Amino acid sequence: NSSPVRLRAQFLLDGRLLAEQTADLPAPDASGSVPVLIQPAPRPGRNELRLTVLQGGGSSSTGQIQYTIAAK
Repeated sequence: NSSPVRLRAQFLLDGRLLAEQTADLPAPDASGSVPVLIQPAPRPGRNELRLTVLQGGGSSSTGQIQYTIAAK
């Protein structure tokens, strides 16, 4: 498939979608890795980051990270 590969990052707080970003992924480096930096804005509560790889009309859910930030 020659379509560009894209990464969708979804940021959730307490189960609600706060933001969604999609970006083209660079070509893999010599080792086959595709380094990506994602910096969510931390907010008190139950946070979740969902990552999905998109290419053409298809997608693959690659993972999710859940973390909790205590209120001050």
